[in-house]
Amino acid sequence: MTIPRMTLIAVITAVTLPGRGDHSTAGESPAQAAPSRNETARRAALPPSPTCVNSKTPVKLQSPEAARTAGLQFVEIKELPLTATITRNAEVAYNANRYARLSPRAAGFIADVVGDLGDSVSSGDVLAVVDSAELGAAKAEYLQALAGIQLWKRTAERQRSLADRGIATENEALEAENKFAEVQINLARTRQRLRNLGLWETDIAALERSQDTSSRLQLTAPFEGTIVERSAVLGEVVDTDHVVFTVANTQTLWAMIDLFEADVTDVALDRKVMFVPESVRGHVFPGKITWISTHLDPATRTLKARAEIANENGLLRANTFGRAEIAIRDGERAIVVPKDAVQWDGCCNLVFVKSNEQGTTFQPTQVRLGLDIGAGYETLSGLAAGDIVVTAGSFLLKTEILKGSIGAGCCDNVEKLDK
Repeated sequence: MTIPRMTLIAVITAVTLPGRGDHSTAGESPAQAAPSRNETARRAALPPSPTCVNSKTPVKLQSPEAARTAGLQFVEIKELPLTATITRNAEVAYNANRYARLSPRAAGFIADVVGDLGDSVSSGDVLAVVDSAELGAAKAEYLQALAGIQLWKRTAERQRSLADRGIATENEALEAENKFAEVQINLARTRQRLRNLGLWETDIAALERSQDTSSRLQLTAPFEGTIVERSAVLGEVVDTDHVVFTVANTQTLWAMIDLFEADVTDVALDRKVMFVPESVRGHVFPGKITWISTHLDPATRTLKARAEIANENGLLRANTFGRAEIAIRDGERAIVVPKDAVQWDGCCNLVFVKSNEQGTTFQPTQVRLGLDIGAGYETLSGLAAGDIVVTAGSFLLKTEILKGSIGAGCCDNVEKLDK
């Protein structure tokens, strides 16, 4: 498409008349010429349309003087390092991988309370002792099974020897061997029951040596941490559903973040996060994204993400509200195009690329835009470093190509979104 100089001057005059917005095009109302911020963001997020005809015909000016008269300005596209963050609401929670609600393995009554709220504990530290008749019975059954092993082992060996010499029958030998197998199974069952009640292999070995059927069951800390809840009362009857202590390791906590639906393309695993609490002024807590939900809340249209954050100084508390600053770009290099170079033609985002040295031919190019960085957009496709594009005056070139596309049916399916 070649634009005569007088036609271009007429276009310039028309789009700068009082009452028309500086970026108006022929036939557009002021509302259309100045889309809302949400509308601009929606347009920028749309991918190029495969049915668009406006990008197929280059725009040609008659001379470089016509380009100067139109006030066209140019910029070279460069690949730049991008650093950008988004800020979202977040709430602190305990790290569930280092958080334990402790209940006794068997019913009984609390005979001793050792731990208290706020105590720092190490793995294996005794927090309470429960007197449990079930534990005493389980120990007795194990010792009985252990004694039966010795008895039936000797019996089976003797019966097999007698059978081999013809003094006893084969059936008598087999019956003794079957009984020995049964008591072996019973020993394994009673041993597993002791493990289920919280006894370690060292405890079972000590039981075999001492033959002590004490019913005192120790409740121990599973890892290093702090006692954050206690309901243990001396003499109280408890069962396996009764949470006696809660232990948490607070050196790392979780920040549960509320993301918008549109954030899913920018927030990824291992992205750096700085948590800024409302209550601990002057402090920020570093971390990274470790999980992103796979479903949206149907009411709020948000989704959860989890960041694991360091709390080495212990200032953070569970349920603290704050803001999560997420690094959605951390120095990655990207093609960046100025915003005033991007024009919306009704269905696509177009950029006019200079095609010749004289600056008289311009190729409308569909672009796929990414991150909004204020003065420009990250460009995901359509441009390359070194391209020369029109900035100021690009809307005039768009006006000319729209004249040729009237009635062409450009992107009917997308145009409906603007209505």
